[in-house]
Amino acid sequence: YTNVNESSSLYAVNTLPDITDHLVIPVVLRIGVAGNYTIRFTENYFNNMHIWFEDAALDETINLLNEDSYTFSQAAEINEDRFFIHFGRNTKPILNFEIPDQETVVNESYSYTLPDNMFTDNDFEDVITLTAELTSGDDLPGWLIFDPELMQFSGIPTEIQDLNIRIRATDIFG
Repeated sequence: YTNVNESSSLYAVNTLPDITDHLVIPVVLRIGVAGNYTIRFTENYFNNMHIWFEDAALDETINLLNEDSYTFSQAAEINEDRFFIHFGRNTKPILNFEIPDQETVVNESYSYTLPDNMFTDNDFEDVITLTAELTSGDDLPGWLIFDPELMQFSGIPTEIQDLNIRIRATDIFG
């Protein structure tokens, strides 16, 4: 650590190489007195990067995009293999297969549920949000409802028409 002139603040400086995939940084702690401790993660300037903190001793992991502290109990000792910070470059959601063509009958109820594994995202704790629109960018017709939570299309068609629909899977980085 260093301290800034006329300040009692202590600073640690660390640099990382360009992260192209996944990087793991061990965090070494010197605990002088047994007790409960909290590590706070106050600055995160990594764009399009997943960052998570691992406690290997307790097999616990927290996502630092959602949580900014970790509390743990520790005996008085040096821990060189308990804590790790993981950095992972964001990847796009993957389309696993396309929806087969669908047909409906005018004035009869229609429902289609997307398969659970239609899209996957291999990033740690990434969340995929689904939206649906016509491939032209226009909204779905009024009779056709898409429920992203249920991953389901439903409605009663009121006329004969061809619809080309785009389902978009977006992760937390857009």
